[in-house]
Amino acid sequence: MLSRSREAFGEVAKRLGEEVFLTDNELFEILRTRCRKNYGESRPSALSPNDKLSVAVMMKTEFHASNGQIRRMLKLPDQLIRELFP
Repeated sequence: MLSRSREAFGEVAKRLGEEVFLTDNELFEILRTRCRKNYGESRPSALSPNDKLSVAVMMKTEFHASNGQIRRMLKLPDQLIRELFP
């Protein structure tokens, strides 16, 4: 329920033209839910390399995740993240 409320507040903020920035814990819970639903894996760091790249783009575009958050949650190298999101 908490996760749904967080996503609902995010949708309201988007409609108002505001950007939503989540803490690591908030983002990780949403990420785990989406990974379980879309990829059948509850640990984002256990996704395949291609799936990790798709999730990284989703994190950046939908949730304005920082490069550090993407690195920590998906266990991707800094070099790769800097190439994806300069």
